Amino acid sequence: MKIISFCSYPSVWHFAFAEAAIAYELKKKGHEILFITPGYHLGHRSRLMHERTLRKQFDLPGYDIGAILTAEDMREINSIITTSDRKQIESLTIDGVAIGRIALYETLLHSKKMNLDFSETEWAKCLADVRSTLESFFACRRILEKERPDSILMYNALYSVNRVWERYADLKGIPAYFLHHGLNLSDMDNTLIIAKTNTMEYFKRLKQIWPAVKDTPSPATDLSYVTDHFLTLLTAKHFLVYSSAKAKDTDIRRFFGVSSGQKIITATMSSYDEMFASQYVGARKLPSDLLFASQTEWVAALIEWVRQRPELFLVIRVHPREFPNKRDPVKSEHVKTLEAKLRDLPANVRVNWPNDDLSLYDLAQETDVFLNAWSSVGVEMSLLGLPVVIYSGELVLYPSDINYLAASRADYFTQIDAALSDGWRYERIRKTYRWLSLYYCKPIVRFRDGQRAGETDPVLSTTAPVPLAGQSRLRKIYKILPIPKQMRSFLQDMRKKKGLVRECGTQRKMDIDTGALENMLRSSGDTLVDIKAILERGSDQKAEDAGLHLELRRLYKAMYGIEPEVGHAPMTSLQNKLRTAILNP
Repeated sequence: MKIISFCSYPSVWHFAFAEAAIAYELKKKGHEILFITPGYHLGHRSRLMHERTLRKQFDLPGYDIGAILTAEDMREINSIITTSDRKQIESLTIDGVAIGRIALYETLLHSKKMNLDFSETEWAKCLADVRSTLESFFACRRILEKERPDSILMYNALYSVNRVWERYADLKGIPAYFLHHGLNLSDMDNTLIIAKTNTMEYFKRLKQIWPAVKDTPSPATDLSYVTDHFLTLLTAKHFLVYSSAKAKDTDIRRFFGVSSGQKIITATMSSYDEMFASQYVGARKLPSDLLFASQTEWVAALIEWVRQRPELFLVIRVHPREFPNKRDPVKSEHVKTLEAKLRDLPANVRVNWPNDDLSLYDLAQETDVFLNAWSSVGVEMSLLGLPVVIYSGELVLYPSDINYLAASRADYFTQIDAALSDGWRYERIRKTYRWLSLYYCKPIVRFRDGQRAGETDPVLSTTAPVPLAGQSRLRKIYKILPIPKQMRSFLQDMRKKKGLVRECGTQRKMDIDTGALENMLRSSGDTLVDIKAILERGSDQKAEDAGLHLELRRLYKAMYGIEPEVGHAPMTSLQNKLRTAILNP
């Protein structure tokens, strides 16, 4: 097969290295690989040292897009940028590809916006992205016409410079596949998801696969792998975890002033930026018949319902991503609306703001029912046996049958009462582990081993770090010698490059199993999931139960710091339920 690997973000070594590793392995297997890079184009995404290192170390044939973009292309791009106003940019479509909309994806995401009201500073960033997206698109047209590949690989096809390739390739009947590091936080640096089109379509396909495999018990290795992810979540050290770490002795009832007779309902809100950005660029479509038109409307309805139910206590948890956090310093527009709305609340309603420094797992200790908009909370809490109610099965990126799903507004509140009545269930844990076995274990390629779960965001630190020993030696040299700043930068780059070359050398020794990947590419398949293999290799329920009890022990010890056999008083509601399930299987 002839495969184009479009490495559009060499500035982020984490992305580019993964793309090059897969391209190298496919080349070893006899496929014709073209490794396409930005060169001097695509703005901040370009990093010549990285792309040259990867091309040389993995011996990848190809070229940068500057080799195919013509002077005429660049004149047309400049003309579009300089003569178009905002409305014209936003509606810009070329050859059936909505380039203007697609180009705004990153700015919408990073600015946490819910509309297109850009400041001058934000619009300047938009124009830079429009230029890069146009460069990528014009290069894509010429490259696909010249090379006529069988398929295309690129990292995260939602990024603007990649999405135009995915859209144009689709129009030309060429399968485009995205790569993305695995979703298990404990192991994501060692694994890759590779699937057709983009992540939104990928999640839909997993949900479609679920009915075929949900009755198949999960093997012990899968169960353990799922737990590894949650143990990483609990530490709250990973750069993708926005919540605080679970506290040791936080009394949620005392913290919020909940009386002993009240049942706690926690409504977990979701961040709007990712939803709005993916919807705007056409990667996601919102259902037209949502029970609540917005999260603000949803929360307002909950407040009024709970106002008439003094036996209940509602905690509204605002998503930590909406506020400045360790990934970005921006406060979302949605939060500004919420801060104005969530005032003068009834006595049995409180808001959990991020500065409360409470973990979701602190709230789980006493919450009777969780209410979820569309975040991963619906899965995380179900894995602990807690009931979760949702108001849309299409908004969530997991199967709705893991939760309670409402059919109407009136039914939504009926479902909450049903969840309160049903309470904690062990079978809920089993079903959630089975879903996560599919979600984390089946659609991945393991492309290396031994990388530690990341505590540093690879997008913010765009290159491999200089080893600490090397940093120390460089600091000593700088103290002794009056080395100019430019020379210092050069020396640091050379040391970094040495580390990158070493990493490539280690990777070349790896033997990646690409059998499933090659089969998918040959057949133009959607995912790496092999339903037949899941059904044939599934465990039996007795073995699954034994494995689940081992995993519950691991979770229990991580959350409470003791084995379940050890007496501990007082216990939280969740702790008591988990302990009983472990000791009385």
